[in-house]
Amino acid sequence: MELKGHKASVLSISYSMDSFRVATVSKDKSLKLWDVDVRYHLQEDPKLLLSVPLEEMPSVVALSPDAHTAAVGAGTSIYIYSCRTGDLSASLLMHTQQPLVQA
Repeated sequence: MELKGHKASVLSISYSMDSFRVATVSKDKSLKLWDVDVRYHLQEDPKLLLSVPLEEMPSVVALSPDAHTAAVGAGTSIYIYSCRTGDLSASLLMHTQQPLVQA
């Protein structure tokens, strides 16, 4: 599967429960939502549904089971986005010096 749309390396990927949606975060500081329910035997590519610019460099993404919400970890914070509108719905700012994910 090739996800055409990010301008830099994908850092994290998360599938919905039905495997029809995928969320990705990249070094280009964006969150993208994809429809991967395509006909691979006809060489169809996944369809980009949503692209959200991020303020901080992301490290991890988690997609809710219904694919309506994505949580993005960046540094020591977690940001919750609507996968329908791309709006930021919540921010969880941690009081720690340790990043959420270490390479």
